[in-house]
Amino acid sequence: PLQPAQDFKRAHDDDAGPNTGGMGAYSPLPWAPADVVDDVTARVLQPMIDAMAARGTPFVGLLYAGLAMTSRGIRVVEFNARFGDPETQVVLARLQSGLGGLMMAAATGHLETHPAPVWSSDAAVTVVIAAQGYPESPRTGDVIGGLGDAAASAGVDILHAGTRVQDDGSIAASGGRVLSVAAVGDTLHQARERAYTAVDLIILEGSPHRRDIALVAATQEYHPSSARRHGVTGNVEECRCERAKRARRALCVPGHAGYLGTRIKDHRGAAAVDRGDAGSGRSRTRHPRRDHR
Repeated sequence: PLQPAQDFKRAHDDDAGPNTGGMGAYSPLPWAPADVVDDVTARVLQPMIDAMAARGTPFVGLLYAGLAMTSRGIRVVEFNARFGDPETQVVLARLQSGLGGLMMAAATGHLETHPAPVWSSDAAVTVVIAAQGYPESPRTGDVIGGLGDAAASAGVDILHAGTRVQDDGSIAASGGRVLSVAAVGDTLHQARERAYTAVDLIILEGSPHRRDIALVAATQEYHPSSARRHGVTGNVEECRCERAKRARRALCVPGHAGYLGTRIKDHRGAAAVDRGDAGSGRSRTRHPRRDHR
C-alpha cells in the first residue's frame, strides 16, 4: 500500500471557516498507529476490492478511501477512483521508486509481481495558496510574484494549479486554489519551515493560506486522543492490478486510478471534498493548487 497523509479542509487556521478542496497536507503521520495502513487495507480496502470482484465488476485502477479516525475506530467517509489533492503531493514526494511502473503494472494486470514501492524516511508538507476571495468568489487575473525565489528554496517544489501565462509573460491567478508549495525535509519541522519560507516569498495580492499546516504534528503536540479535535481523518487508496479476478496487492496513494492509499482529512469538511476549492484568508504569499478533478 501507499503511505497515509493528513489534509486540511477548512479555509482558515484552527479548522475555522468554510470547507474547501484542501488547503494543505503532510506525511507521514507521527500520531497514527504504526499499523494504520495494514489495518485499513484489511478492514476497508481489500473487502471493497473483493466485493467488486465478487459482483463481476473487478476494479482496475486507483481506489482512494477517505477515512475518519474516531474514538470508535476507523470510519469510511468516501471512496474515489482518482488521486486526491493536496494529499498526493506529499505522498508522492516521499515515493523513491517511481510511480509510472506501478501504474503500468496495475493497468496491465502485473501489479502482484511488481516490486513493492520504496519510501523515503523524509517528511513532506504542502501549503496551498489561494486567490483572494476563495472559496466563495475567487478573484482571477492578479499577477503572481516571487515564484523564482520560492522555487529556488531548498527542498521546495512549486506546483501550479490555477495559473495562466499572460501575453506579457507574467503568471497570473486563474482559479481558486492557485499554487501549492510542497517541501521535503528530514523531519516534519524542517519540511514545514521550508514550505512556509517559500510561501512567504510568493506575492499574490490578498491571497489566503493557512499558517497551521502540520503545526501540531511538527511540534510533537499531536497524539491520537486529540485527533477529533484537530479534524483528523484517514484516506486510503488501493491499486487493483487484476482485471478478471481479485488482486492481492494494492498501492497506497492519495486519489488516482490504480492504487490504495490513506489520507487524513477534516471529517467536518467531508461533504466538500469534491468541490475542489478551498479556503480564504489574506496573506501576500499564497498559492492554491488546481483541483485535479
